[in-house]
Amino acid sequence: MLELIVAFLVLFPAATLVAQASPSTAAPQPAPTATDYPFIGRTRSQRYCSLETDRINGGITVTLTNDKLIAAGIGRLRGADLDRPELTVIDREKTMRDLRYVAAAIQTNLRAGDAEIADIRALSVKEPDAVRSRELKLVADQLDDAMTRQRSVGSDLAKMLTIVEGRYAGAQGGHAAAGVMPETNQVRVNDGIESIDQRAQRDPLNQLFSNVADDFADRTVAIGKSEDAAAVHVPKAVTGC
Repeated sequence: MLELIVAFLVLFPAATLVAQASPSTAAPQPAPTATDYPFIGRTRSQRYCSLETDRINGGITVTLTNDKLIAAGIGRLRGADLDRPELTVIDREKTMRDLRYVAAAIQTNLRAGDAEIADIRALSVKEPDAVRSRELKLVADQLDDAMTRQRSVGSDLAKMLTIVEGRYAGAQGGHAAAGVMPETNQVRVNDGIESIDQRAQRDPLNQLFSNVADDFADRTVAIGKSEDAAAVHVPKAVTGC
C-alpha cells in the first residue's frame, strides 16, 4: 500500500506538467478537497508491530526456558541418591546446589516473564483492531497460566529443599540417619493427601525426590497445554505485521 501511495506521489507532478503543456480550452476545475480522495487504507505502525512480536517472543522464550529447567530438575531429582550410607557431604551438597540453582533460575526468569505479560496486556488494550486486541489478550492469558504453573514448581522445589536442609541440620544434632525423622516430627495428613511440604518432613529422601519428580512431571502436561493454546493465538495476534 505504501508503494502505491509513493508511486502516486511520484507520478502526480509529471502528470501535472503534461497537462499544463497541452493546450486546452476547457475551463479550469477547482482542486479536489481532502474528502474527495478515495480511502485507500491504513498501514499499521512498524514500531507497534515490532513491540507486539518482541513481547510475545519474550514471553514464549521465558516459558520454554523454564520448561528446560524443570526437565533438568526432574532428572536431577530422579538421579539423586541421598540415602546411601557412604554419602559424603560433598556429594550431598552438589545435589542440593544443582536443585537450588533450578529453583532460583525459574523464579528469576519469571520476573522477566511477568514484565512481558504485562506489556502484552497493555498492547492489547491499545491495539485498535478488535480481533488482534482479543488475540493478544488470549496470548497473554495462556502464557500467564503456563508461568503460574511454573512458578508453583519453582516455589515447591525451593520449599522442599529448605525443609531437607533442616533435616540435615537436625541429623547433625544426633539423629541416626539423614533421611529419617524422629517420631515427634510426624505430620498430620489432610484427607489422605500429603503436600510436598509434609512429605519433605518425613519421607526417606530418595523416595521423596522421586515422588516430587513425578509430581512435577505431571504438572508439565498442563503447562504444555497452556503453551500450545498460546501458540494457536499468536498468528492471529500479529496478523498484518
